[in-house]
Amino acid sequence: MAQKNLVFSFTVKERKALIDYEDASLSIRQQTQLLDINRSSLYYQPVKPSIQDLEYKAAIDRIYTKSSFFGSGRIALALSEEYGYTINRKAVQRHMLEMGIEASKRALSIASPEIMNSDQGSHFTSPKFIEPFLNAGSKISMDHRGRAFDNIMIERLWRTIKYENVYLMQYESPKAARIGLKKYFEFYNTERYHQSLGYQKPADVYFQI
Repeated sequence: MAQKNLVFSFTVKERKALIDYEDASLSIRQQTQLLDINRSSLYYQPVKPSIQDLEYKAAIDRIYTKSSFFGSGRIALALSEEYGYTINRKAVQRHMLEMGIEASKRALSIASPEIMNSDQGSHFTSPKFIEPFLNAGSKISMDHRGRAFDNIMIERLWRTIKYENVYLMQYESPKAARIGLKKYFEFYNTERYHQSLGYQKPADVYFQI
């Protein structure tokens, strides 16, 4: 029971830090068994990415930043047409997974969320993507199939916000984004004509109720 409590109380990183390489009474194998750690992970040295892979990732980042609605198929086409890189869709997905993992680790070095929520895309369900959050003590929440339909109204709202404001303004700081979005929401509610409301303004419709 004490061993199970120890395993559940500490992250993998914290348990690895408990390994005593000079302990004469317990071998490394025995310590890793007690701490529920894969012994090979103690000696694993990650392989540095090649210059070519870094160039691929930089190009993917530029394409995705410009057209965040592109999937891996369109990104592969853009890589070919805009940069002359011939990469198949699966390779693009692998690079995007690695980029997501790298970004997550940088974010987790600053703070750990209580809950990490994502959809059920293959890169989000990958153990490589999930493990850093589990090690940081975060709980994992994934949207079920069809969940997009539950959020369709808010998804449409934020799509409009991105195309009518965020992409056009290209905010350079959180402060600028807060000020700009506040102004946009005022415009959205009081001045913008909405087709779904018969070309009326939301504020006019709301206060008529």
